Amino acid sequence: MTAGASSIIMSLWKIEDKTGAELMGEFYRLLAEDEKKSEALRQAKLNYLKAADPFQAHPFFWSGYVCLGNSEALDSGADISWKTGIFLVGFVLGLLFLIRRYHCAALKNGAMM
Repeated sequence: MTAGASSIIMSLWKIEDKTGAELMGEFYRLLAEDEKKSEALRQAKLNYLKAADPFQAHPFFWSGYVCLGNSEALDSGADISWKTGIFLVGFVLGLLFLIRRYHCAALKNGAMM
């Protein structure tokens, strides 16, 4: 969160690798279907429980995963294209400024000789 992430999916304790891979694979599959992050995590846990044997159905294996921060669905990309456009305009303007500055400096140095 300090680095600027709007949301985090994390485990409150160490989770066995196989369980973590199954849960996160299902979570990302659901997330790709435009589910809210919190709902995708909830549904991934329920799907895991349906397929788990009695030992692995214990909450130790699956309940440690939590969603912190913004739990809305991932953005469709419209915001990214807007930000990309602003970046490109700024980049081109900066490049033009540097070219003009270099060109003016070259003319000034050439006039002195």
